[in-house]
Amino acid sequence: MLTVTYNGQTSNPGSFQVVANSFGIFTVNSNGSGAGIITGASYQLYFVNSPANPGDTAVIWGTGIGASLGDDGFASPQQVDMPNLPLTVYVGTQAASVFYRGRGGFTGED
Repeated sequence: MLTVTYNGQTSNPGSFQVVANSFGIFTVNSNGSGAGIITGASYQLYFVNSPANPGDTAVIWGTGIGASLGDDGFASPQQVDMPNLPLTVYVGTQAASVFYRGRGGFTGED
């Protein structure tokens, strides 16, 4: 159970479930709706009117792949591939090759 106290007022307790991972893609508008932040290798955004081409590398920016050893928020996380993470990416109905699934340069950025 979790309660939140703000300005001396405590909320009713609420329950929640902790899971090992639950990936979410960051969005361009930063409010969780609309286009996801998906870029090319040189960080240009891919959009409907400027998509990736077959064979291009795409980077999907998000959070929630789970814990990584040594990532305590006091320093930049280790940028290592997590090959045992069950991850599949589809482009339409075609499974894409995944070359890296791991931390970005900041805590909470995958």
